[in-house]
Amino acid sequence: MIEINAQIVSIIAVSVTVTTMLLFWAAMQRSKKTQQQLHTQIDSLRTDINALYSGAVGIGKRLNNIERKLRLNSERQDKLELRDVDQASYDHAARLVKKGAEVNELVDSCGISKGEAELIKLLNSGQMQH
Repeated sequence: MIEINAQIVSIIAVSVTVTTMLLFWAAMQRSKKTQQQLHTQIDSLRTDINALYSGAVGIGKRLNNIERKLRLNSERQDKLELRDVDQASYDHAARLVKKGAEVNELVDSCGISKGEAELIKLLNSGQMQH
């Protein structure tokens, strides 16, 4: 009877060992499958991050280009506004000359130099004679 009990205990021990090994093998398979899924997700995320990075770099370059163009346009506009202000002063001085204003009056009222005022007077006086 002890022999049978020893055999039963041996069979049970082998069965428990085999069952434990099968459970461990199944857990390893699930772990490998999970690991493969995680690697697939990581690769997908890497691809997405690379695409976002490339897009951000492209947007950055485009933004720099737009800022450069905006700065150039702003400088051009400033120059045009200055030219318009200067032109307005000269136009006003020419109108005053046609009304008989003298050089000193042009300097005082238009904010131009004496040489500019003399030139405007000379040019506009010459037009009146022709």
